Amino acid sequence: MESVNLAQVIYLFVDGEVSAEFSFDEFEAHIDRQTELPGAPARSSVCRAGFAQIGPDLRIQGLVFFLLQVDEFGRPDKNFNIPLPYLAKNAGPGPDLGFGLVPMACRGSCSVPWQANNLWDPTQAGAVNPLDALVSAVAANRLELDPQPLPLPDSVDASSEDPRAMIEALTVEHTRQLMELQGRHEDELIAQQQMIDAKLGLYRQEVARLRAELVELHTPAENLSGSAG
Repeated sequence: MESVNLAQVIYLFVDGEVSAEFSFDEFEAHIDRQTELPGAPARSSVCRAGFAQIGPDLRIQGLVFFLLQVDEFGRPDKNFNIPLPYLAKNAGPGPDLGFGLVPMACRGSCSVPWQANNLWDPTQAGAVNPLDALVSAVAANRLELDPQPLPLPDSVDASSEDPRAMIEALTVEHTRQLMELQGRHEDELIAQQQMIDAKLGLYRQEVARLRAELVELHTPAENLSGSAG
């Protein structure tokens, strides 16, 4: 299965329409710095938002529709801690957006029950469908997203269509890593053995020293007893 570097985007909604969009990193920066979120609904304490993971060809790979607390200045809640990437990755099947069912987390379908109250259902938002608005925003691509598949490791020839060659290359790489780990383990054992041998040598020296002291202690006593006789 091909690995993909997903783009992650936050969408804000006002009356079911997308009012602003940010990269996930930019969104987190607003939270950390406590700066105003442009496009947040005015004079509202709760903002409806969406999180999308987007792959090559602007295909949506995962969705989360969540509630965001904002203050009167449009600043996001500094204690925001909804695990958006995790919820998207573990979401149940959602709508078919033209290329299969897209995983979607919302209040009615959330893999983490205690997070459900922090989500909302886009299909029950009113006359305007926020899901359609989000899909249109992704297609418009105002953020100029261009997610690409992740490159295969150097040991694997991406142009090869022979699965046996790929398996063989992976096996060689795996064997190399095992041998490397085994070598490290043997080096650690040798170092530990050398340490033990050194300690034993010190113990033997200490025992020899103590024995010599005992001999010295007994020798004067024997000389004294001989003189007395």
